[in-house]
Amino acid sequence: MQADASNSPVGQPSNNSVDVKQDPGHQTAMVAYILLAAGFVFGITFIIGGIIGLIKKDESGYGEFSKKHFEFIWRTFLFSAIWSVVGLITSFIFIGYVVLVGNFIWTLYRVIKGMLKFFDDKTV
Repeated sequence: MQADASNSPVGQPSNNSVDVKQDPGHQTAMVAYILLAAGFVFGITFIIGGIIGLIKKDESGYGEFSKKHFEFIWRTFLFSAIWSVVGLITSFIFIGYVVLVGNFIWTLYRVIKGMLKFFDDKTV
């Protein structure tokens, strides 16, 4: 007799659910998030994490979970880079510093949100 989803023990996936940790892109997405987070201290790692997101977001063979996270990583990097350039260009007037601070807060929020969802095995 097979157990259905309603009879699965708490914390155990049902037979119908997909284990996201079996997704081949799971570890790569984790590395990309760690690189983004480390980018707040070592800027080059932020760029590397963003490039990983760009390269991996359209690769076949990855499940929906990893693809969504790679897309989220890439978009976080892309918009952060755009707003950083805008902030730097306008930094000769006060508004540039406001843009840079806002961009920092937004980027920090996105990295934390993505990592929390990732480690809770949820898509973004």
